Amino acid sequence: MLWPRRFLPFFLLYLIFSLSLLIFLLPILSRIPSFYTSPSSVDVQIFYANLAGIAIALIATVLVNIWFSGALIWDIKSKKGFEKCLKYSKKVYLQMFALCLVICILVLLTFFLKSFSIIFQILIDWIFIFALPAVVIKKDSFDFALARSFNLVKKKVFSTFSFWVLTRFIIFVIFLFSLFISTAILLPIFSELRFVISSTAQAFQSYEVTRAISLILQNYHLLVIEAIVASFFISIMYAFNLISKTYYFLEISKKAR
Repeated sequence: MLWPRRFLPFFLLYLIFSLSLLIFLLPILSRIPSFYTSPSSVDVQIFYANLAGIAIALIATVLVNIWFSGALIWDIKSKKGFEKCLKYSKKVYLQMFALCLVICILVLLTFFLKSFSIIFQILIDWIFIFALPAVVIKKDSFDFALARSFNLVKKKVFSTFSFWVLTRFIIFVIFLFSLFISTAILLPIFSELRFVISSTAQAFQSYEVTRAISLILQNYHLLVIEAIVASFFISIMYAFNLISKTYYFLEISKKAR
């Protein structure tokens, strides 16, 4: 079940990243108007330094997210507790990382297919849905985990596809609900920026940019609230995805024996 302890580590991880992102963006936003007047070398250095900070925070979040994912999957299997499962997750981390890297490369390659990219992305997500649980639970190498997931899906095409559709529908509903709340939180910013954006679309003037940045900075507290809300719902969606496919993987693995 999706108890708070299941998604709490992911919520804290995403929240730390979101707040770090806002912290790094703050000096960048405050100096954007100067780029339209007289940009100095200090402004450029601050821009790239904070951009590097965002990149480092993103990479660290992705790496820790993989570690936490392995711990959650093993916790579902062993029921030893998330904290104890973190140690086990380290043992299979390299294979999990390799698996995630391969899947990311496959997804990126689909963008070259243009009109068919979405179809192939759906196929990748469906066919390799059990690859990560296989790495953690069965201790498969990343290539064998991909093959195991493909074989399981091939044997149970209808049931696995129905499971995939159902879980994605639930995630989509949660996403829509989070989008509604996020829109309500950020509505003051959207309403104030509406006229500014329409004017800058016709003439990109430094005055309008300064005005838009000023409005964002004045309502920066709303972005902090949005970071908390977004982290909460993203952690729920991600944890639900992991939990559901791990339980289903354990179930069909027993039947396949």
